[in-house]
Amino acid sequence: MSPIELFSVLSHPTRLRLALLMAEQGTLCVCELQHAVDEDQPRVSRHLANLRQAGVIEGERRAQWVDYRLSPDLPGWAHTILDEALAGMQDDPAFVEDRRRLTAMGERPGAACPA
Repeated sequence: MSPIELFSVLSHPTRLRLALLMAEQGTLCVCELQHAVDEDQPRVSRHLANLRQAGVIEGERRAQWVDYRLSPDLPGWAHTILDEALAGMQDDPAFVEDRRRLTAMGERPGAACPA
């Protein structure tokens, strides 16, 4: 992955927020990400596919859902950029609201996401 590829895929606000939620929270189910960013499932899945194709995240299927996390193969410089972006987004209204929605989500998955 090159810096151009990373910045290109993270240039969309929703993709950046999704990646930063995973940087902060670790592994998240697609339903948690969908709930956090308040977008429909097809749109979130498209953004996640872009992040996955760029090598930023990886997914693991669990029944009908997929759990996502930052790729362990990300270079150190990319982790540094994501850590700095996460620090810079702490007061961003959209990201604050994403985190609030995620925290308030009832029935967060342990074994399975709600349908």
